[in-house]
This record gives sequence, C-alpha cells and structure tokens, in this order.
Amino acid sequence: MAAVIVLAGLRILRRSASALVDEAPPPEVMDRIEAAIARARANVPEIVGYHKLRARTTGRRRYIDLHVQFRSGTTLERAHELAHELRDAIEADLGNAEVLIHVEPESSRRDPSESPRAFRAG
Repeated sequence: MAAVIVLAGLRILRRSASALVDEAPPPEVMDRIEAAIARARANVPEIVGYHKLRARTTGRRRYIDLHVQFRSGTTLERAHELAHELRDAIEADLGNAEVLIHVEPESSRRDPSESPRAFRAG
C-alpha cells in the first residue's frame, strides 16, 4: 500500500513540476509547426523564408516564436496582415498555442548552414 501511495505522489509531483517548467516540444510537434508554416505560405509570394523558429511548452500551453522574412517592396501593412494570417493558421492547426511572429525584410536572410533550423526557404 505504501508503494502505491509513493507512486501516486510521484506522478502528481511530476505533473505539477511540468506545469511550472518550460519544456521543448517533441520533434513531431516541431514538424507540425513547420508543416503549418509551409501550408500557410504556399500561396504567399511575399514570404521568402523564416528562421529562429523556437517553441516551448508550459503545462498545456505552447509558445511559438519565429522570424519571417518578406520580399523587398512588401509594405509594412501587408507584412503585418500576412503575419497575422500565418499566426492564425499555426494556432488553428496546433490548438492551445500562442504564436509570436517577428516581421523582417528579405535582406535579413541568413546562411542556412548556421544551424539545422536556422532558415527554411522556398
């Protein structure tokens, strides 16, 4: 009986601690985020790429942060509108997520060799 109580207590402690500590999402979730980005920008020629994709999970909530580069000549208003559409698409696909998108000009493009997820073009 004592072992059952200890195991139940450890499970409760683990669930409580995970709600207080940020965790990296599993690779499958990162793949879903990237797939949502790819779907959302498939017909948006103004978006030339993205980088600095980061995600974390706190309890049941996901926080996603990325930088999106827009083609030269895209107005700030249009880039802002497209960023909101991309944010809404990612949040709808994942559910229970908060997405923050940093809008950048095309000239901020980075070398893809900087890191594995540094830049996704095309």
